[in-house]
Amino acid sequence: MSQGNATPLSDHELPISIAGCELLGGPEETYEIHSRSPLGGRHETHFFVRGKEAAILRITKRGWIGEWRPALPIERHIQVLRELGLETFLLPDGERYEIRTWPGARRVR
Repeated sequence: MSQGNATPLSDHELPISIAGCELLGGPEETYEIHSRSPLGGRHETHFFVRGKEAAILRITKRGWIGEWRPALPIERHIQVLRELGLETFLLPDGERYEIRTWPGARRVR
């Protein structure tokens, strides 16, 4: 990590598999979580890490009917963030969510 900041990801050699998803390193210290749905679709969550928070850049779902942007990551992707030791995630619109055991995330007001 540049700036010498240790993150929950600094201990991992990428790519790795967590919670049935693949965690990949991306450009400029970004990360991607990829997974497939049972019907062949694809889910992707792109983010970077600031301390114990994932700052989500984009959430994408691709399938038979095209591509769209869900409001929240799917539960499996939240599970990956949880297993990495992250405590919150910040959406592109500025909404912050606490990563919980169940349900997966709760909006912080």
